[in-house]
Amino acid sequence: MLQCSGVKQPATQDLVRFYRLPHERIVDLIFLLEGYEGMAVPRTLDKEQGIIELLIAPDFLPELEALLRDLREELQISEIPKPDHTKSKSILD
Repeated sequence: MLQCSGVKQPATQDLVRFYRLPHERIVDLIFLLEGYEGMAVPRTLDKEQGIIELLIAPDFLPELEALLRDLREELQISEIPKPDHTKSKSILD
């Protein structure tokens, strides 16, 4: 629990999702996400295979999903299951 001004609030846990896109488009996605401050934090897990992890603020999940849906063709991005070689904790675990 977080305590702010004497009021206890539950700690929010970022959602973790994994995506694949052409490696040359990773920088484009990172650039776009920077424009939506606080929505998601991208991490490149495997540059050669174009596998990224997004740490998503739960309150922004609907907006992020809509953004990625709109960019699916342009960025050739698709959600994938958690890669075996990552140690990240996913909400799906």
